[in-house]
Order: sequence, then C-alpha cells, then structure tokens
Amino acid sequence: MMSLTQLAIEERNILSSRQSTGEPRVLYVPVIITTARLHICVFDPADIDMETGTLPEDQKTEEVELIRFQKSLGADFHSSVDKLRGLADANAQNERTIFVIRATRFVSFLDEFEYGQ
Repeated sequence: MMSLTQLAIEERNILSSRQSTGEPRVLYVPVIITTARLHICVFDPADIDMETGTLPEDQKTEEVELIRFQKSLGADFHSSVDKLRGLADANAQNERTIFVIRATRFVSFLDEFEYGQ
C-alpha cells in the first residue's frame, strides 16, 4: 500500500515532467468533512469530574462550522531517523494541522484557504 508521502512524491514527479520551468505547486491538507454539527467547549481542566469524566451541566458550548487542531500523524523516518533524540522529537516531526469542516462550509473553506495561515 502506498503512503500519502509516496503518493505526493509520485504526483510531484509527474507534474514536474509536464512543466518546463519551476516547481509545481501542490499542497496536501488533512481535512475531515462531516455532516455532523460541530461544537466547541472552552473549560478549565480542573472542572472535570475525575470520577465520571464529565463537565458541570451548566458548561456552555458553541456551534462552529470548522475545527482546526494539531495531531501527530505517523510518517516514514527513513531519511532522518538518526537525527531523532526520542519520542518527543518524533512527535514534533509528525505534527500536522487537521481541519474538521461541516460539508456546507467546505467550498467556502477552499475559497478562503491560504497556505501558511
């Protein structure tokens, strides 16, 4: 099975062979598209009931169209494994921004998306 990294390299090589000048501009962004309603809740971790794992009933949530978070995703270390000093380095190297987006918001997300934001 081909990894996403291998797919990206293969696609870059195909695009490069079709263009006479410059590096092709291809960007892969991890996105989860859902029809579910998304909610966020800002809270103090000290408010969590350690016996039940729940928050106080009066805790407020807000419905949102998009959630952006960072997650460490597995990757191939073949080229840089000797530079890693431990699991913290491996985790940092694999950290990626992931977007969870309501399907109704996806087209406008693409219109507004700017690399590096």
